[in-house]
Amino acid sequence: MIAEIINVGNDTGFMLMGGVVVAALLIYKIVDFMLGKYGGGNGSKGGCSKDPDKLAKAVDAILAVDLKKIEQQSQVMFDLHNIKDREGVPIWYVRSSLEEAIKKLVVSIDNQTNLVSSLVHEVREHLKRSDINIGQDRAEREQDREDRTHKG
Repeated sequence: MIAEIINVGNDTGFMLMGGVVVAALLIYKIVDFMLGKYGGGNGSKGGCSKDPDKLAKAVDAILAVDLKKIEQQSQVMFDLHNIKDREGVPIWYVRSSLEEAIKKLVVSIDNQTNLVSSLVHEVREHLKRSDINIGQDRAEREQDREDRTHKG
């Protein structure tokens, strides 16, 4: 039986084995507590009792625990934590509000990048026109200078 659980082929086998270990420790602690509660006129807080009636009461209290309900609740928690997004990351690692904020930030950065690109384009066009005007002004000044030297 244990070999079949371990050979499941994914993490489920190891998770089941871990669950068995936790359940065994839980049962040990419950027995210890119940023996302390029902076993003790001697002031002990747990441990073995030599009184069979007290041990029977402790075992009855343990058997009254609904293990099927605990198993179902554990399975629900496993199923919830095992949901993954399209990239394989469990969805409970990332809050949707954080994801939405990051998406809005990316859109804002894209808009700013487009605005800066258009401003740079306009500045370049303005500088080209200014260079042409500066070149024309320079040519006109040189022509005026030549005209003055020829007249004078």
